[in-house]
Amino acid sequence: MARNLARAGALASLVALCAAGVSTAATGRAECSVEKLGASSVRVVQLRATGIACVQARRVAGQVAADLAHGRSVSVTGSVGFGMTQQTCTGCKTTTTVTITYPHGSLAISLRGGSGANSTAPVPSFGPPGGGSVI
Repeated sequence: MARNLARAGALASLVALCAAGVSTAATGRAECSVEKLGASSVRVVQLRATGIACVQARRVAGQVAADLAHGRSVSVTGSVGFGMTQQTCTGCKTTTTVTITYPHGSLAISLRGGSGANSTAPVPSFGPPGGGSVI
């Protein structure tokens, strides 16, 4: 009997640790894979998610890249804010970072596009916050 209680206690501890790890991963900050992520000549080069799973972050980043590559406005369901910055350097492609804020977290999607040395990703125009497609 004591042996079964010890096993049950160990199992309960393991389950609690796993649950804590899952909740930390879901609410923490993560660098998500950008492998094969982009559209046409616009490529996602970095993807940071806070409070959002990488699977969802990749889906949104792919949609943002596709929207920008095709000259469409960017609009994502549930968003409460947008931001954009561009970083330039001599002899390299400009990096455009689109930040999307949600009530439960945020995404920072860094993109590069075009074929010339100083080509930039298209400049996004945003639809109304909370309207649109993903998440």
